[in-house]
Amino acid sequence: RKTFEPYEQNHPTFLLIGQLAEIRRQNKLIHSGNRTLLCSRNHGLWCVLIHGTADEQPLFVAMNLGPTPAFEEAFKIPNWSSDFSGVDMLITTTGGVFHLVEGGMRIKLPPFSFVLGRLL
Repeated sequence: RKTFEPYEQNHPTFLLIGQLAEIRRQNKLIHSGNRTLLCSRNHGLWCVLIHGTADEQPLFVAMNLGPTPAFEEAFKIPNWSSDFSGVDMLITTTGGVFHLVEGGMRIKLPPFSFVLGRLL
């Protein structure tokens, strides 16, 4: 039977997976919420809103799956969603930026990075 060397528990990928598992455990919306694809751009930017009932704060995920940086200066939030006054950033990979601005969001993501936040 094949055996594997123990994982390097201080490796950045190992630590990131641990953080993501904890966020998922704390946010039931991640596994039970509805997903609305807000954008899927040819250059690799994907934005998803994870939402549930009216009393649950929605989650926003932006991922840059492409090889070049992605910038969105005034990405619009759908009209059917409530007004948001802020964001609680749950996790970002290096260089990921997400801000609420008048009428939308500002997103800046290096290649192969993501942000995950709770809209307030």
